[in-house]
Amino acid sequence: MVSTSETGHAKNIDNFRILISSVTQLGTTYNPAQASIQIPALNALLAAAVASSEELAGARRQFDEATNNTVGAGMIIGPAACAPRIA
Repeated sequence: MVSTSETGHAKNIDNFRILISSVTQLGTTYNPAQASIQIPALNALLAAAVASSEELAGARRQFDEATNNTVGAGMIIGPAACAPRIA
């Protein structure tokens, strides 16, 4: 049976958001010495991930539109068009 659950980048971003929410709820109990895993750094990383995901979605839409326009215009060349012609 094929799984229909989301397992890509969007799911990873959502899980990261849940992680940040969890450590934020810990309050002062969550106080790592390493700056890269402190809450402000995690929020910055989340913002970058969301921005990258939105950029990717925009690029994907542009690609799909360009591909659909090319197919609609009949510009896709199939194998028959590339076959040698015998005169």
